[in-house]
Amino acid sequence: MTKMVIVPDGDLAMLPFAALPEHGCSSASGEPLIVNHEITFTPSLSVFLSRKPKVGGHSFQGEVAIVSDPVFDAADSRVTNLKIGAAKPNSNPAGNQEITAALPRLLNTGHEASAIQDTVRKAAGNDQVFLAQGFNASVETVLSPAMRRYRIWHLATHGVYDESMPEFSGLVFSLVGPDGSPRFGFLKAHDIAQLNIPAELVVLSACDSAEGENVNGEGVMGLSYAFLHAGAKQVISTLWSVDDARSKELMIAFYREFMQNGRNAAEALRQSQVAVMRQSRNSAPYYWAGFELTSAGK
Repeated sequence: MTKMVIVPDGDLAMLPFAALPEHGCSSASGEPLIVNHEITFTPSLSVFLSRKPKVGGHSFQGEVAIVSDPVFDAADSRVTNLKIGAAKPNSNPAGNQEITAALPRLLNTGHEASAIQDTVRKAAGNDQVFLAQGFNASVETVLSPAMRRYRIWHLATHGVYDESMPEFSGLVFSLVGPDGSPRFGFLKAHDIAQLNIPAELVVLSACDSAEGENVNGEGVMGLSYAFLHAGAKQVISTLWSVDDARSKELMIAFYREFMQNGRNAAEALRQSQVAVMRQSRNSAPYYWAGFELTSAGK
């Protein structure tokens, strides 16, 4: 297996290298690169120089912290089932003015989270996984000390990209509290970059999470860049809006491979992408080629 490290610049950063034919379009054997190559992306030198230093001796108490299936709208059945005087449907909670339209619930991320939880428990034990869903899939949870105890952060939610003001792009978490009241739930890329994140891997199971501002000579300054700048060692993100049902299949396969292969994220992603690609109904690159792993190096 050949390892390939790519430092993309400009518009190349949004190219799905995993789907490119290994021997060119004219070759009879049109296997994509991902079949025989473990692909890792790496940002510019400035990212290495600007990253927050690792705190010496940081120890992890668990493997995976999962935040998934947030509550975005007061019309969500989880809110209406509270049977209290919650906010009006489709209202925009205070402090979330950047999000002007109601976001659809990502129901399959809940199923994805449960399957990942079962996979990690079988491989490492019940106490090795933390799961926050629904109302608990909040900004407060992501910023809590509990998250810092886990080696991997799996954030399954909506990613929002603001083309006019990329610094206001970010991740959306629960916009409604457990009492039905509005709550702040938007974590901007700029704010993420100011955090100190010890995680070895951040998995952004979110739409368009690899998007960002193209800076000449620096590559894409988006969510992946923000998490790497904050101290994360590796980030898995997506190049486009991935169907959450198909994303679920790939993510479950990823964690199964990851827990079995000595925790090599790049190889686990390659194996899961190839597995999804080999399924006739998921063979189109749309379903698997949008996932990529960006590493900050050693």
